[in-house]
Amino acid sequence: MKIHSLSKLIFVGVFLIITSCFEQDDEGDLIRACFNQPNNNCDLYIQSYEIGKAAIPILIELIDVKQKSFVGFSNPYSSTLEGFLLNNYKGIIAAYTIELILAKDTLNNIDVEYNGTTQVNPLNIYGYGVIVRSDKKDIVKEPLTYDEIKEVKKLYFEWWKNSKAKSLLQLRDEWKQKGSVLKNSSFKWI
Repeated sequence: MKIHSLSKLIFVGVFLIITSCFEQDDEGDLIRACFNQPNNNCDLYIQSYEIGKAAIPILIELIDVKQKSFVGFSNPYSSTLEGFLLNNYKGIIAAYTIELILAKDTLNNIDVEYNGTTQVNPLNIYGYGVIVRSDKKDIVKEPLTYDEIKEVKKLYFEWWKNSKAKSLLQLRDEWKQKGSVLKNSSFKWI
């Protein structure tokens, strides 16, 4: 009887390991499919947010994809479209999604300010939602180069290597206390 119970336990354990591997692939495929949809970042944000911590390494993998796109949020109260939002590497969207997962306990609406106007947007945690170069005094409102995107990916990769053992709750608490993964780098979210 003990051998039969042990074999059942082993079978259940192997089954759980195999199905979790398939789930990981399904989650990765879902995130990649959302990422590759033209002009529909909302699906990527929501799907990745719902997957949670497991989405982060997949999103890091996508940061240095060599595709350009409109990246970020525009002010719905203005007819001006900021030039630095155009022709950015699409991987910024993946990095933004990581920040969204870390920043938000829920996707409840929050107020976001754009040059003196306020908008409610549950997916927006930074005004424009784009990464720019920054030194201690100034920011450069230009799209990043591909080498800079690779630097951004390296920053997220190093952060993940040091943080992946933490729970999502711990990661969110850390984000609330310390801010963005990019905080002490030559890049900044605006």
